Amino acid sequence: MRKNPAKARASTARRRHTVAVALAHGVSPFALGVACEVFGIDRSRELGVDWYRFKECAVEEPPIRTEVGLTVDAPFGLDALARADTVIVPPPGRVIEPRPELLVALRRPGSWTAGAPPRTGCTRRSWPVASPR
Repeated sequence: MRKNPAKARASTARRRHTVAVALAHGVSPFALGVACEVFGIDRSRELGVDWYRFKECAVEEPPIRTEVGLTVDAPFGLDALARADTVIVPPPGRVIEPRPELLVALRRPGSWTAGAPPRTGCTRRSWPVASPR
C-alpha cells in the first residue's frame, strides 16, 4: 500500500517554537531590539526551516514606553508567557525590582515547569524568577 506524501510531511512537521518577550514600562530598547532581531523577524524562507513564533507580552497596560520614550503596542498579555517555549525578560531600564505581576506569571505552571526556564538579558541586572528545584 502506498503512503500518502501529504500525510507523511504533516506527521514529520514540527510545531514552531514560541518565544515570548515580557515588556514593562522602561524596558531597554537595545535588549528589546536584540530579541526582536533574533526571534521576531521570520527567516523561514531564507533558511528553509520554520522560524520562531514571536509574541510581545505586556506586563503593564500597553502601549509600553521604553526608557527612551519609544512606545510598543504589545498585542499579548501575561497569560501568553505560560504557553511559550522560551520567555525572554529584557532589563527594564532604571527599575530596581521586577513588577510583581511578572514574577507571578513566570512562576505559573507553563514553560518554566515544563523544563524551559525563562531567559533574561543580563546587560544590567538579573533577578531570580523561581526557586530552585
